[in-house]
Amino acid sequence: MSEMLMRYNGYVHQMWMKNCDERAAWCQPVLTKSEYEAEHGTFLQDNFYIVEMGDKVWNGKEYVNPTPLRK
Repeated sequence: MSEMLMRYNGYVHQMWMKNCDERAAWCQPVLTKSEYEAEHGTFLQDNFYIVEMGDKVWNGKEYVNPTPLRK
């Protein structure tokens, strides 16, 4: 399993746990992890990308931290 996939799976698990806590606090039915992933898959993928990539830029080969502007 790739490192990125392991980080994604860990991220999904953490988000699911938070969702369980929120739903329990609001007296809503708690979703199984599979149900949560099925309902929120696009959000999870998009948000994980933002968390992982942040402000990185594509240099033609890979995503890297941007070079600071020189004054």
